[in-house]
Amino acid sequence: MERQLAAKAAELAAAIKETQVYKDWAKAREELEAHHAAQVMLRSLQALQLELMRKARAGESISQAEEEQLQRTFETVAFNPYVRAVLETDMALGQLLAQVYQAVLMELGVEDAEAVFPTAGKTAAPAPGPGWAPAQGPGPQAAPDPEPPRKSRLWVPGQP
Repeated sequence: MERQLAAKAAELAAAIKETQVYKDWAKAREELEAHHAAQVMLRSLQALQLELMRKARAGESISQAEEEQLQRTFETVAFNPYVRAVLETDMALGQLLAQVYQAVLMELGVEDAEAVFPTAGKTAAPAPGPGWAPAQGPGPQAAPDPEPPRKSRLWVPGQP
């Protein structure tokens, strides 16, 4: 990368660090570091997401049971306020970065980013699924699906 462009990227990063979205994200990550159980929950969720992404990229089908397991895991970890805060702030920061990306593309005169960069709109992780939405995130939220009866709300690391 050219030196001048790298300097502008550093300026942009500094401006992003001044936003409330970034400050909330950093605070959520810091609070997560202080709670081991929340870290384990988040790692378990991320491992499940990565496994399903790997299967999807390999062209393997994802079963209904696996989708339901991901949904249940999202619902369960969302009960933990530290994990929920990380998920919500990750989403908000991702939206902010997507807006910055769109603004750069507009300044470059690229109207249809999807046509020029086919992977531009792809997310790094599968969506949580229907019924899951951040507790207080921006934008419309999906109405939760009716919950099936549950045996226990206690989440144990490594178990669905």
